[in-house]
Amino acid sequence: MAKTTAETTSKNGFAEVAKAFDISKAFDMTKAFDVSKAFDMTKAFGDMKLPGLDVEAVAASQRKNLEAFTQANQLAVEGAQSLARRQVEIVRQAVDEASQALREWTEAGAPEDRIAKSVELTKLAYEKGIANARELTELATKASTDVFSVMTRRFSEGFDELRLYAKKQSSLR
Repeated sequence: MAKTTAETTSKNGFAEVAKAFDISKAFDMTKAFDVSKAFDMTKAFGDMKLPGLDVEAVAASQRKNLEAFTQANQLAVEGAQSLARRQVEIVRQAVDEASQALREWTEAGAPEDRIAKSVELTKLAYEKGIANARELTELATKASTDVFSVMTRRFSEGFDELRLYAKKQSSLR
């Protein structure tokens, strides 16, 4: 009889990977991947002996990579949510202001006064649009900068770890 997928993944140490992914949490990136449930490389590759390969160091490094990726992903989601919330607020304000402007424009008055008011409202709407675009750009820039900082820091740490590992290996020879 053929082995089930669960039996196969349990024996090769990848069962923890399957548990770490929960499709019901797919749209909440902070819960979509739980690093603490990620597979244990020492269990999966513990019996494999390669001279000069520190499986524990590799596992620790990969764990740090996953943690950094998870943190960056969370920051990206939070940034996108913040941006979307602000866009909704801006649209709501714009609709309210347009409704008010339409009411004012339809009030009785001299044509010259209505034209002057219309020009003034158009200028204010333009300036507000520019300010809103600037604010949204700053929000998006901050979110991407935060994500990029996490990833850059981890890449730098990874290179430092690699350099120290190479130095350690060369001293053993």
